[in-house]
Amino acid sequence: MIKKRKRETTLKAEDLLQVVVFELDGQEYAVPISDLREVIKLRGVKPVPNSPDCIRGILDLRGEIVVVVDLGSRFHRLRKNEVKQGEAIIAEVGGKIFGVVVDRVTEVLYVPKKSIKPAPELLSSKINAEYTKGVVFLTSDSSAQVDDEPSEVGREGSKSRILIYLDLPTLLKDDELLSFSEQAKTVTPV
Repeated sequence: MIKKRKRETTLKAEDLLQVVVFELDGQEYAVPISDLREVIKLRGVKPVPNSPDCIRGILDLRGEIVVVVDLGSRFHRLRKNEVKQGEAIIAEVGGKIFGVVVDRVTEVLYVPKKSIKPAPELLSSKINAEYTKGVVFLTSDSSAQVDDEPSEVGREGSKSRILIYLDLPTLLKDDELLSFSEQAKTVTPV
């Protein structure tokens, strides 16, 4: 009996994508590192009256006003576990600076582009489909091997992870958020 053997390959840089992985209410998400400016501890957020529900407030980041967006509210999800402090991933979209609230950034890693698959229908119904680029299927050895067989993910004895791969610029290019950000720029940091 001949056993099917996985193809072992050395992945080239163009076959990999560097992502920042973060947790939000127990779920893991990934965004391309190129979409981010930095990661900060979430401190000094000032609530803004009459702001959209997904806006937690604004903060002063070295003299720049940053609009802080609550991703859970943006996805219209009730949080199971409230995190008081957390972190924010800072992104610049359309010339505006946003801080996206996450529970914690867990790691930065390179993922094979082949590990990114279209988002399942169920996921698209919970998170607006335009906000996702798909899902990243990772096995404990996915950075060293390329496997065209998605059935290998989650096989018995294999450690696997599924990351929701977000399109952060699209998520933040909402007219309401951009308009609020423009208004927030007129605030003078104290």
